[in-house]
Amino acid sequence: MSEKCLTLGPEVLYYRDCVNYSEDTVQKVLEFVKLKSGQYGSPRYVNCINDCDHCGHGVYNTKQDHNEHWCDYWSISIFADEPDEDGFEMYDLDWERIMGDASSYADNEIRIYRCHNCKTWLVDPD
Repeated sequence: MSEKCLTLGPEVLYYRDCVNYSEDTVQKVLEFVKLKSGQYGSPRYVNCINDCDHCGHGVYNTKQDHNEHWCDYWSISIFADEPDEDGFEMYDLDWERIMGDASSYADNEIRIYRCHNCKTWLVDPD
């Protein structure tokens, strides 16, 4: 049996490394992301101010007086590609179908962060 994973562009994220995978809402979010995964390329990189909660990775930056923790970062829109006839953004129909009553989990996008050091990742609403 193959291991469950999410493919975003060239990157493979294993569910076993997702720190909040056990949350029911996150599992629904991942179903939506997996459905749309062909639309995403390589991750961007972001400097998170806090150390990684799982491995403690962080480099103290004396210029900014905080730790730096580099992460891969994906931003996944939950809006439809086209606005409605009045020009307003609408939730993607797949988002509404999959999320149901939990469609208000995020307002604009879903963010996925992955630690460069330990490769753990998490799903975060905007």
